[in-house]
Amino acid sequence: MVSSQRWQSFITFKGFERDLTPVYNQAQLMVLTSQYEGFNLGILEGLSHGVPVVAYDIKYGPATMITDGENGRLITPNNLVELGKVILTLLQHPKQLAKMSERAYGNSSRFSEAMIWQRWNDHVIQPDIQAMRGVTTNGNAYHVIG
Repeated sequence: MVSSQRWQSFITFKGFERDLTPVYNQAQLMVLTSQYEGFNLGILEGLSHGVPVVAYDIKYGPATMITDGENGRLITPNNLVELGKVILTLLQHPKQLAKMSERAYGNSSRFSEAMIWQRWNDHVIQPDIQAMRGVTTNGNAYHVIG
């Protein structure tokens, strides 16, 4: 695609990198053009380094982490024209990109180890403990089984 569109002068594929921290720390923008994703760790890593993400609004992944216009942009899937316009607009407006970068840090904290552990504890561990004690929850009230 890059060569057929003659984009080689401004798109370079760098190959495999063992440590992406320096790459994320220098990046202005991350672009994800997947057709299908689960929970994409690349998006989360980019956001945690303050890199706004432009991605296709596909099922299950990007919209979980990207708030359109806040910490990145969600694009209609397979719309290369829209994708190009959004990337160009963001790169031409560094103040807007900087605001998105600031918001990227905050948004990614929802997926920190502490936050995930708290959710896991609240929704899995505590209900299991209650079930082992013979107690179930119904709303906020506990009811003894049997």
